[in-house]
Amino acid sequence: MAPSAGDTFQTVTIREGDYAACVCPSAGGAVLWLRRRGRDLLRPGAAGDVAADPRNAACFPCAPWFGRIAGALLFEGRRWPLAPTFAICDPVNAIHGHGWVSPWTVAAQSRASVSLAFVHDPRGGSFPFPFIAHQTLALDEYGAALHLRVENSGDAPMPAGAGLHPYFNRSPQDRIAFEAATLWTPSSDAADGAESAIPEDLDFSSPRHAPADTVDCSFTGFAGKVAILKPGLKITMTSEAPILHLYAPADEDYLCLEPVTHLPGRFGGAVLGPGEALSVSLRISADD
Repeated sequence: MAPSAGDTFQTVTIREGDYAACVCPSAGGAVLWLRRRGRDLLRPGAAGDVAADPRNAACFPCAPWFGRIAGALLFEGRRWPLAPTFAICDPVNAIHGHGWVSPWTVAAQSRASVSLAFVHDPRGGSFPFPFIAHQTLALDEYGAALHLRVENSGDAPMPAGAGLHPYFNRSPQDRIAFEAATLWTPSSDAADGAESAIPEDLDFSSPRHAPADTVDCSFTGFAGKVAILKPGLKITMTSEAPILHLYAPADEDYLCLEPVTHLPGRFGGAVLGPGEALSVSLRISADD
């Protein structure tokens, strides 16, 4: 998906009330920016930068799984080797599925909403089951809603998962608040992980700053609401997802709060029959 000199990228901008957003279908269906009254609610990205590296996006879709699959996909007694989906990020493992590194098409568009579609055709080294992903971004007077749906378009059962990967600007003054039940820390080889009680420094049940050291872990039993408190601004993200993954790298000016359907290293628990689908969504709003 790396761009070449002179490349141009289709972008779609939508607006409603105080909110505006822009997506780039060809760059992994990524959200490039989301703003309220001109102020960025997500870390913004340029289309060319996102096409070169999806991690420059404001938000990208993870379909049909979230996180890394170490080595190969194991499903129903078979083993399918998977090639890395984005070697710059991980030269060994397939990560975050195929949606974030593939072009999407515009399925529908209005002033305040846009729907994108991605059709996966299995090829050597890729996810071995066909699927269709649909992503809709819609604005209203209260904020932005992003919905991702993964549908089994084949004639056999397939494992499936989904996640949304928003990047939020981060400053030393920011505090985060959300409730969850337990902590899941991925193993070093991305094959599995360990569940534990939430330690005090990662307990965000009351607003607190993200730790100075890198955090890369999942919170299970997510209560569905995150508040990001900034000077003069409160950003609220809600989601029905059962798990919230927090990625906050040290010495960076962003952090990610990702609603996902499964744990890293635990892909395959949800199985879709032909024509069945699963979905994940988030909603972002802001107040002064």
